[in-house]
Amino acid sequence: MAKLTDSLSSALAELEDDKVRELVEEHLEAGMAPLVIVQKLQEGMQEVGVRFETGDYFLSELIMCGEAMSSAMRILEPHLRGEHSEYKGNIVIGTVRGDVHDLGKNIVVMLLKGDGYNVIGINPDVPVFVIEQTIYDTNMKPVGWGKSIYRGDRYKMTAYDGWHNQEETGGDFIWKTN
Repeated sequence: MAKLTDSLSSALAELEDDKVRELVEEHLEAGMAPLVIVQKLQEGMQEVGVRFETGDYFLSELIMCGEAMSSAMRILEPHLRGEHSEYKGNIVIGTVRGDVHDLGKNIVVMLLKGDGYNVIGINPDVPVFVIEQTIYDTNMKPVGWGKSIYRGDRYKMTAYDGWHNQEETGGDFIWKTN
């Protein structure tokens, strides 16, 4: 286990949900940039991942960390939105049916909003056609999938096959896996 020198990173790694929220509020009040706070939270999450890999933490601790991170990100979201006034474009992001994990997606959504993107978020575990329709309606190019939990793979491949065979989208399809 790494020695975390930051109190916020340590609180998240120790799964201290109330302390995480308290420290996020304190850091914001002290004028710390929201993205710096996110970096500290990411360090804590990385430590939780290490503890999981070494068998010190189990799935329940990962879930607890995810909930603490989500709470912190809800506090940070209004501050991240104001980080950039320049509009950079639209992004559709969703989680297909069979994949109910959306913590990483939610963090990415908030970071993208903070960086000036208009993010159209789609709830987790939705049929592929909902995401496809949103992409076509908003004329998104390119299209990509991130893979986090295997249960959604067959639906992602269905979506990939559909887009790969339709030239009218005009965009590239990016297939990314963890």
